[in-house]
Amino acid sequence: MLLVLKPRATRNITLSWQLRGHVHQQYPALECSVFINGRHFATWHFAYPQDADQTVTRKLHVPHDLGRLLYLRFEMREPATARHRIGSDETRRPRIGLEALTVAST
Repeated sequence: MLLVLKPRATRNITLSWQLRGHVHQQYPALECSVFINGRHFATWHFAYPQDADQTVTRKLHVPHDLGRLLYLRFEMREPATARHRIGSDETRRPRIGLEALTVAST
């Protein structure tokens, strides 16, 4: 994901994400590392049943020295489907759904 911000001089920003971790009984955990401009900022964890299809908020505080152009990369370990793990007919892979993103100066 690429974000181009308005000039912000010396102001930091906060990225507020509304997310859903699509985990299920056959694959009960999901981990996603978040990088901004190549720098690791967070690792988000989702687990079944507490995070199953529930919207959660995750915030990242981004210092102004990263500039106006932010390249966001989301990295998940390649999860095996339940079919490969336990011989189930379940073929959905765990994933993260982005519902909203808010950018605010801090």
